[in-house]
Amino acid sequence: MPLHTPPTLIDMVAALAEREHGVTVYDRRGRKKTTHSYREVHVRARAWGAWFKAQGVSPGEIVFLCLPTSHDLVEAFLGAVLLGALPCNLALPRAVGGLEVFKRRLQRLAEPFPGAHLVASEEVGMQTGRTFFVAPSDLDVDQQVELTPVDPGALAYVQLTSGSTTTPKAVSISHSNLAANVRAIMKAGGEDTQEAFVSWLPLYHDMG
Repeated sequence: MPLHTPPTLIDMVAALAEREHGVTVYDRRGRKKTTHSYREVHVRARAWGAWFKAQGVSPGEIVFLCLPTSHDLVEAFLGAVLLGALPCNLALPRAVGGLEVFKRRLQRLAEPFPGAHLVASEEVGMQTGRTFFVAPSDLDVDQQVELTPVDPGALAYVQLTSGSTTTPKAVSISHSNLAANVRAIMKAGGEDTQEAFVSWLPLYHDMG
């Protein structure tokens, strides 16, 4: 029986509350670090959405996420989407050739997105010379953003191209774009609900 793919990322997050298993993050040596059940991902994503709202982030605004591969990055990304903001994952400075290269890339991105918010560690954020938010170390999961339905054609997030041959370009991705890609992945994988999916790609990469 074909698996049903929710039409929007909002619906996907809502569905996580009823799913088994979860998401595991491994370190660079392939050692298991932590696992969050899908229920936890659901709750924490909604808490991140409430946190963004409390920081003054509004629907439609760009949120640059410069965080290491972690549950926080996954859940912050989803939380921004739940709020209606447009998250965009950025590579850490060490992944793009150092702080100066990172700052130049951030400056280029700031030109088309002048009101964008930045979420980063205090160490990275302080060196950018920009206003930024430090990711909370004690996320308040009692604060939950509402799951508001959106049109599948609405924008969900902004994805940067890899930048391997030129300056990274910002690409707008809609909920329906993402749903179509998920359906293609599921079809290629045989649509087996018991299969585990593993990815080594960085979450900021255009295929991550």
